[in-house]
Amino acid sequence: MLCDGFVCWNGDKIHKRISDITTVGNGVAFLLAIIVAIRGRIKFSKSYWTVLAIFFFYGLLTTINNGSISPLWLTKWPLLFTYGYILCQSLKGRLLVTIEQVLFILCMIAIGLWLVQVISPNTALSIVKRFEFSVPFAEDARIEANMLVFTLNANYTYAGDFFILPRNAGFAWEAGAFGSLVCVGIFCNMMRKEFSFTKNIPLYVFVVALLSTQSTTALSAFVVGFIIWLLINKKLNYAILLIPFILWVYSLPFVSEKAMTEYGNVSYSIDLVDTSHDINRMQSLVLSFYEFKQHFILGLGGDAGGSVLISQGFESALFSGIGELLARYGIIITILFFIALLKSCKSMSLMYNTRTAYCFSGILIAIMFSFSFWNQPIFICLWLYCMFEPVIQNTSNNRMNNHYYVTQAKSVH
Repeated sequence: MLCDGFVCWNGDKIHKRISDITTVGNGVAFLLAIIVAIRGRIKFSKSYWTVLAIFFFYGLLTTINNGSISPLWLTKWPLLFTYGYILCQSLKGRLLVTIEQVLFILCMIAIGLWLVQVISPNTALSIVKRFEFSVPFAEDARIEANMLVFTLNANYTYAGDFFILPRNAGFAWEAGAFGSLVCVGIFCNMMRKEFSFTKNIPLYVFVVALLSTQSTTALSAFVVGFIIWLLINKKLNYAILLIPFILWVYSLPFVSEKAMTEYGNVSYSIDLVDTSHDINRMQSLVLSFYEFKQHFILGLGGDAGGSVLISQGFESALFSGIGELLARYGIIITILFFIALLKSCKSMSLMYNTRTAYCFSGILIAIMFSFSFWNQPIFICLWLYCMFEPVIQNTSNNRMNNHYYVTQAKSVH
C-alpha cells in the first residue's frame, strides 16, 4: 500500500498522481487500502469523521457559491483522506520508519541506475526500456522512459544548462519531485536518529540521492529543515558554522544560475506575464495570488472552470503548492491547513518524544513553493497526523499504548 503510494510519483500517465482517482495505479492503491482496513479491523474515529464533515461543509459552500457541482472533486478528497487515515492506523507508531524504509530501498535502486546513466546513458536507456511502463501512455515530452522505480528524462544523455551531471529523477517524473520526497525520508530518519551519521546508512543514501537530483527545491527544503532542527535543539554554534556551507551550495551552477532563471526578472503583474513561454515558479505564485484575490474567502473549490486565469489563457499556472492552496481553496482552508500542520508536528513530537517533528513544517512549506505535494496521501497522513493519530482499541491512553510501536521503530537500523 505504501509502496504503491510512492511509485505514483513516476513519470507515466497511467500511474502518475494518486490524486487522480481515475488512474489504474490509484485504483490498486485504494483496493489495497480497503483490504488493509478490513483485515486490520480499522475503526474510523470521531476525528476522521470531523475531517470529512469540514470538507463536505466547505464543498457545500463552494457549490452554492459557484452555482455548479463537481462530483469528481467531491469524491476525490474523501478518498484521499480515507487512504491517509488507513495508512496511519495500519502502521501505528511504525508510520515514519516504514516511510523511511520504503524510500531507502527506492533511493538505493535510483542511485544504482543513475550511476549507470552517468557512466553509460545508452546502457541505462536499454535497461529502463526493457522494463518500460510508460509507452504508449507517456505524453510528457520531458520523459524518455520509465520503469516505475526509475525515470529517464528526455535529456538523459547530458547534464543540461545548469547541472554538473545528468539529474537523478528516481521513481518520480522529474528530479525535483524525487528530491522533495528524499527530504521526507531524511525527516523520518531524523525522527529516529536525530541527524546522526553514526551507523546510519540510510542517511548517507538519502544525502547522496538528494545531491544527485541537483534540485534547488529539494536542497532548500533540506536546508530549511536542518536549520529548524539546529534551532529547536539549541545548536546555534553549528548553525553559524553552517553558513559557509549554505553559501557554497547556493553558489553551485545548478542552484545559483537556475535560481536566477526561476526567480530573476520576474514580472509581478499578471499583465506582464508572457503566456507564449513556459511559466516559471515565481510567475506561478504571482498568477496564483491574482487568482486568490478574485476568490479570497472560499477559493475555486471544485469549480476549476471558474478560474479567472484559465479564462485569460493561463491553462496550467497553478502548479505551485502554496499558490494552489491559496487560489483553489481560499483563506479559510489555507488557515486550517497551517493550523493542522503545526498541530500535527506537535502530535508527532509527543508521540515520538522529539521536537524534531517541527522540522516537517519547514520542509513541507519549502517543497510547496514548487510542488503541490500537500494533496498527496503520503503527505496528507503527515500534515493531518493530529486528526489521524493511530488509535489502539480498548485503551485509556493512546500515546502510552503506542509507545511500544514507537520504541520498536526507533530501534530499527
